Amino acid sequence: MTKHSKNNTASSVFSYAEKQKTDYGTRRQRLGNESMRNFDACALCLQRARDPIACDHGHLFCKECAYSDLLNQKKDIKKQKVRLEQLKKEAEEEKQRVLEAARDRVLRDFEKGQLGLSANLPAIASTSGAEATKEGRPGKRKLDFDSSTVETLAREAEEAALRLIEREQAEALAAQTT
Repeated sequence: MTKHSKNNTASSVFSYAEKQKTDYGTRRQRLGNESMRNFDACALCLQRARDPIACDHGHLFCKECAYSDLLNQKKDIKKQKVRLEQLKKEAEEEKQRVLEAARDRVLRDFEKGQLGLSANLPAIASTSGAEATKEGRPGKRKLDFDSSTVETLAREAEEAALRLIEREQAEALAAQTT
């Protein structure tokens, strides 16, 4: 054998010694009598089945244990459904609060823009018509708005405000953790 054949570590299979060192595989352990369920024992109460019934898979239950377990499961399902409805309602209320905050932000930004307090707000309306008349002085500007344009602009403004609010909340959370 060559020198390097004993250092073969590229094998995809463990040797017996390697398996022993890494505890690879299953461990065998002797099970006592108390770890086994009697053949005629109920799978729920582990006592001898009284008025036994069996499921399609062959599991044996006491009739009373099976009914009480089913009733408990039904109660748990009802509680979970009520909790799910509460969570859905809370999520919807939170969504409405966030949307209302975004609408308030849009309204506040609009009012600032009307007062000339904010110069960085984007221009929303497009103008049409003559910008200047033949005499060289500016003419009347007309704004072309229809209902779909107004709805689209309002939705875009609300979405922008929502993104801004989310970014501010994320920054505040990041500032708290640092």
